[in-house]
Amino acid sequence: MSAVTRSLVIPGWGQIYQEKNIRSAVLGIGFIGSVVGSVLYTNNYNAAVQDYNDIKAQYETAFDATILLI
Repeated sequence: MSAVTRSLVIPGWGQIYQEKNIRSAVLGIGFIGSVVGSVLYTNNYNAAVQDYNDIKAQYETAFDATILLI
């Protein structure tokens, strides 16, 4: 039960406790890789949204929609 509890806290930690080193390395690297990938993807997405909003604001200030109504 101790190994299960440790694996719930940090993936791979329970395998280290059971001396299954290859499994612990695979799970640990996979966990760290997924966390890093998620953070990078979220940062890239937020930057793209900010760029879009900036360009949209520039467009809206440069374009006068009342000209089309005439």
